[in-house]
This record gives sequence, structure tokens and C-alpha cells, in this order.
Amino acid sequence: MPFPERLLADGEVVVAELHPHWSFLGWPLVCLVGAAALTIGVTVGVPHAPIGVLYVMFAILAAALLWLAGRYFRRMSITLFVTNARVVRRSGVLARTNLEVRLERINELSYHQSIGARLLREGEVLIEVGGETGVVVLDHVPHPDELQSIISAQVSEWHKRAQAPVFGAAPLPVVDTPPAGTRLGALGGDRPPTAAERLVQLDELRRRGVVSAAEYETKKAELLRDL
Repeated sequence: MPFPERLLADGEVVVAELHPHWSFLGWPLVCLVGAAALTIGVTVGVPHAPIGVLYVMFAILAAALLWLAGRYFRRMSITLFVTNARVVRRSGVLARTNLEVRLERINELSYHQSIGARLLREGEVLIEVGGETGVVVLDHVPHPDELQSIISAQVSEWHKRAQAPVFGAAPLPVVDTPPAGTRLGALGGDRPPTAAERLVQLDELRRRGVVSAAEYETKKAELLRDL
């Protein structure tokens, strides 16, 4: 299920989207394979087996199939999104759970793979965040090393945007042509931008995703006090 566009902030884009690795199916898949093998073995190896035995075999097979179907739909209801602002894991259809980690809160990234997980090309991605959250574990991730690289790249890009100068980054466009012989200082060309001009620049940076909504509101309140 794609990430709802109505939940994306201005300038926010999805850069990666994935479901848990098929190993998430786990024991339901193992039981279905075992039940199918047992049913085929009894049917072929004991052709004159009592009909009651066959009914039991098929009932076990049907139960295993239903168990696997439930786990499969649960797997498809879990989606991990990486945007240029946050990492989001959404799960559930009727009852929904949403986990969100802002890029600016990520302190460290790592991944873990056991021997079996390496053979299956899946593993865990561990995100260390500030505050009381501690470490967020994303399990059953396909190709965890690639996901770690994607998140790391987005964190680096976020810090580059955050370190960009907020005010005075680009000169304001000239609207009126000054009369001939007018001194530059008389037009205010060397003056600092006014509070109103800085509000316009701040709004532009917010729409481009350079500053977050919280940063925008804080800086806006400071500028309004200067008006």
C-alpha cells in the first residue's frame, strides 16, 4: 500500500518502500510444506488407507493453508517507508500501528544478520535515536545493508539542508529600475533584509523542506515580534 500523499509534508518525497522479507511467513510456511508432504505421502504410499485418515490429512492441510494465508496478509499489511524527512513503518488494516523516526533524531545506524539470515538475504536494521526511545529495531528487512545505506544517505542530505543558511542565501529580485544617477545606498541595496522579507524567505524554505514545520513556527514567531 503506497504512502498516503495527504500525510506527506511540503517537499517530502518517498525514496524507498518495502514489505518484510518472505521469511516473515516462518512457521506457517513450514507447516504447510510439511502437511502437503504428509498428505501426498499417505495418499500415494497407502492407497487403501481408510477414508477417515484422508479426511484428517486434508483437514490438517487446510488448517496450515489458512494459517499461512493469515500470515501472508499480515506481511502485506506491514510497509516500511523511507522519505527525505523520516522513516515510517505502518502495519495493520483495521487496527493500524504507525512507527515514525525523524531523520534529525537518528544518531547511529547498524544492521545484524545471523548465518541463516545472510543465506536468506534478510536481517535487522537497528536505529539508535535520541530521547527515551533508545534503539528501534526493524526486523525481517530484505537486504538490510542496502536499507542502511539509503537511510544514511537521507540523514546526510537532511543535515546538509539543515546547515544551509536560512536568511540572505539569495538576493531578492529587483522589481523597479532605479533612476539614473541614484546612489545604491539610497535604495537600500546594502541594507539587511526587513522582517517582512525574511518571513517570505522563511516560508519559501519551509515549502522546499529545508526547515521543518516546528522550526518554521518558532522562527516565524521571532520575526513577527520584530514587525
